[in-house]
This record gives sequence, structure tokens and C-alpha cells, in this order.
Amino acid sequence: MGAPNPGAGQFYLRCEDTRPAAKKDDLPTREWGAKPDRLAAGNEVPARAVRGRKYYWHADPDRQEVPRHVARPHQSNDSMAVERLLAEPGTVLTQVVTFDNLSEAELGSLLAALQPHSVLPPGAPGGRSLRLHLGGGKPLGLGSCHASVEDLRVWTAQSRYGAAAPVDPDPDRYIERFVASVPPPVSVSWTALGAVLAEDTVDPERVWYPPGEHWPDQESPDPKARKRFDEPFAFFTATSGMHLEQDNSRSLCPLPDPAAADQTIPIIRKSDLGKGSREVDG
Repeated sequence: MGAPNPGAGQFYLRCEDTRPAAKKDDLPTREWGAKPDRLAAGNEVPARAVRGRKYYWHADPDRQEVPRHVARPHQSNDSMAVERLLAEPGTVLTQVVTFDNLSEAELGSLLAALQPHSVLPPGAPGGRSLRLHLGGGKPLGLGSCHASVEDLRVWTAQSRYGAAAPVDPDPDRYIERFVASVPPPVSVSWTALGAVLAEDTVDPERVWYPPGEHWPDQESPDPKARKRFDEPFAFFTATSGMHLEQDNSRSLCPLPDPAAADQTIPIIRKSDLGKGSREVDG
């Protein structure tokens, strides 16, 4: 890694300015360090902020006509295959987790990470139907699970090593201490977090890498059409915010706000490149 380069910021930066690069030598708008990230001359314009960490939508394969985790013929490559075992739906895993030297607020953050509904404001999306992801199949919709804390034991130094009385755990107080310790710029994102973790925010049939053809081609009798459907090249080419002398239509296309009702992105086919048009069918 003699010259590491940051990845494209199309899905990772807050991109209010989606205009394509104005000059040939300018970086495409999606790139970290592009013009929107630099201070405009004589004008205090802040660089684009990081949107947050990556999450994957919950997409139950049993509710997908074409399960995304099953390789299609054009995706099979024995030389790159690695065997993985899948847990059956309904599998229950039990784990004992031990931490040392946590404050009450830090213990509350651990409880909230396992049970995120405990910190969401009233009326937030998802309610108690929030799910976590477990395992390596997250991008394919696998590993959605519900976590619950069945038993909580707490010791102080005095109760563990001395003669002090055992601690009576109070999970609600620990979570309240955690919530009180979180600055508003962080907690304001929790409603969006609830939308991301809710199992029914999006239609599982439409959770896919940016398609290269329209949805009917997903199951087309033509194997070439099915292969084109799984090729996202045109989407990323047409939405990168690059500068083209003869085509000014390639504005940046960031992901929708996670709390927005509409989570679709446009489907762009290779045949659409250069036409200056997009069809929202994502």
C-alpha cells in the first residue's frame, strides 16, 4: 500500500451538491477530495461529512422470488467458491458476554446495541421489530436476527473483591445514563437507524445491487439479459458526477436518506449511456 487511495464517496459522503464536475481535470463529484470537499475561495464552505457507517437492508430470502444469496449460472465460478454453512431459520444461539471496567452509561450503550428499540423515540420506525445482522452474509440479506438480554449480572470492585452487598442490576437506569451521555448530533440519527434496522422498511424483492436491466429481465428466458441485469457498471458510470464535454447529465446519485419513504434508485442500462435520461425503477 505505497499509495493508498480512499474509496469512492458516492454512498459514504453527505452530497447536497450533486452537479457533475465542471472541468475535464476535476475529480468526479463522487470522489473524496472533489470540488465540493474543498473550501471555495473566500467562502467558508465545509467539506462533505461522512454519512455514517454502512448498513444493509433486511431482506428475507424466503420472501424473494429470486433469492439473492443463490448464485445464478453466470455468477458461478468454482475457482473462487468458498464453502459456507447456513443456519436454519429459527436457530437460537446463546452467548455469555463479559466486560470489565464499564461505567453505567457504557453498560447502557452495550445493552442498547443489542436491543436498539430501547433508545428509539416514541413512534420511531420499526418499534420492537428491529433486527440485527449476524455473520458474513449481510450483503445478501442473510443473518437477520433478534437479540435479547436474558440475564444481567453486575459487580463493582467492592462487591467483587470486598464485603459489599451484591449489585441489583437496573438495565433501564443504565440505558437512561447512556442516552443522557450521547450528544444531540448523534442521537438525532437514531430515528433513521430505526428505519434501517426495521425488517419491513423496504420490499425484499427490490433489495439488489444496482441492476443493469429492468426488473422483468431478472428472470428473462434470455441468459444474456439475466447476465446484463446483474451488471451495475452503467449505473456507476452514469451517476459518478464525472465531467463529459458532450454530456452534462451525469450528476451524482447518492443513496436516499435512510428515513425516506422512497428508497429506490434509478435503473440505468448500458444502452442508456449517452442518452441523457434515466428511468426510476430501482
